[in-house]
Amino acid sequence: MSLLTILQELWRFIKDYSLRILLGAIAVAILAVGGRYYLANIYVEEGQEEATHYLSEVYAQTPASLEMIVTLEDGTVYTNSHIFDEYFSNAQVIKQVEEATGIEFHQWRESEIALKLYKTSGFRGGLASIRDSSSNIFTLRFLVGKTSEENLAIAQAYADILTSGDIPFLRNSTISIITEPISKELLPFEIYETLANPETLNPFKSPSTPSYIVYAIAGLIVGTIATIGLSFLWRLSKKKITYGFDYAWSVEDYHLLYQTDNDNTSTLQEFIRVPVKKNRVVLSQTSAEVILQPVLVEEEYKGLLILNTLQELAEIESRPEEIVILVHSNHTDKVWYREQAILAGLYNVPIKIIHVI
Repeated sequence: MSLLTILQELWRFIKDYSLRILLGAIAVAILAVGGRYYLANIYVEEGQEEATHYLSEVYAQTPASLEMIVTLEDGTVYTNSHIFDEYFSNAQVIKQVEEATGIEFHQWRESEIALKLYKTSGFRGGLASIRDSSSNIFTLRFLVGKTSEENLAIAQAYADILTSGDIPFLRNSTISIITEPISKELLPFEIYETLANPETLNPFKSPSTPSYIVYAIAGLIVGTIATIGLSFLWRLSKKKITYGFDYAWSVEDYHLLYQTDNDNTSTLQEFIRVPVKKNRVVLSQTSAEVILQPVLVEEEYKGLLILNTLQELAEIESRPEEIVILVHSNHTDKVWYREQAILAGLYNVPIKIIHVI
């Protein structure tokens, strides 16, 4: 069987199962969109939607930043950066800064906690302290207010706390502010992926319409492939032959397809009798006499035998010059075909397989 014939049979299979494939694709697409909707809008803990909305506004602002270096009493450089944003994120310190600035920004921290955006080595939050290991310079980044101006005012208040010397873990240490608070991003995202930014909230945001369309298209594609695959496996488990890929053949065998809706019935007769062989055996599990009657009446084809199985040939002394196996879609059993194909191969004569569709 040629590659073209295999592709033709696969296409026939897809057309026959088109309704099932379509329904399967639509079902998977609905599941994909529904699952996305469920994860985005239903499986949300109480308070997370409000927290996401609040942080979306906060993280969209320009952060304020300052740079400093801390020298201990013995002249060594202080290197623990995480302790600064942990300490500055403390509720008491936040309240102190709110009283000094008149800006209420504690909801920033409460919103991060509501979304379980805890401070870890992989995420430092809206208030972050990052140390440059080569210079030991600390960069404090403030992205906690609703506006860029609020961030700058909050950064200035924290700078005042730093210079006041009223930090429990840094008494008798010198804090030198190198860059005064400015409304600017000093830390590149390419290097510091732990910083809070608008993309941090993507897992918590409701998907947009284009996102649903993408999920629907992906669901249709996956559903189509999955349904075709499952239908193909289900088809192979059937006992009857329907398609050319339902059974095996040898590369030296002749394999032909015949469409029963073809008005030219002589085509099948020509498939059987060409080339001319005096001793030809036609195997058919179903009755084939009606189809072959025009061939049988011709004098030169009296040597043609119609059998249901090759086992019947054991009672005939003549040796076949060609064996024709007729396969009828949805009627011929796979077991019958396998058995006859194996027996036919033992005769070492040309084998012609005609699949009647």
